[in-house]
Amino acid sequence: MSVETAWREIEAEHTLLGEKLAEVVRLCPGRETRVNCHACPYAQPLECSYKLQDMVGDLLAYMVSHFRHEESLMRHWGVLASRKDMCDRHMEDHGDISEAFGALAVSLHGDNPLPRVRDIYSLLHAWLGPHIEEHDRPLLEHFSGR
Repeated sequence: MSVETAWREIEAEHTLLGEKLAEVVRLCPGRETRVNCHACPYAQPLECSYKLQDMVGDLLAYMVSHFRHEESLMRHWGVLASRKDMCDRHMEDHGDISEAFGALAVSLHGDNPLPRVRDIYSLLHAWLGPHIEEHDRPLLEHFSGR
């Protein structure tokens, strides 16, 4: 597999991560203005809670799969051996977001999922762009310089 092909795959995965995050946002269109779920005109809070649990489980599974893909490319091209420091930081960032996101996922039960929707959006929105710039782009540059 060429670097260009691998990077297109990774970019497509990043796009899909963004789309999965947007699904969570669409679940709760009034998340910015409402205080809680009890007066929600869109759906029943308990129904949203179940949908959110499914979405978050799917998102977490996809994130782990994506991280494994990136890390397998690091091994495949020998970057893990040649730039261990860069790869260690990259994989540590994968572990940190997985742990934080997993902790949020466990706290989804209840009749007021609104705070969790906000937390999930904030966490992933704040993480995805910086991760790509600080870890994935340097990885691509390293691959391209081979």
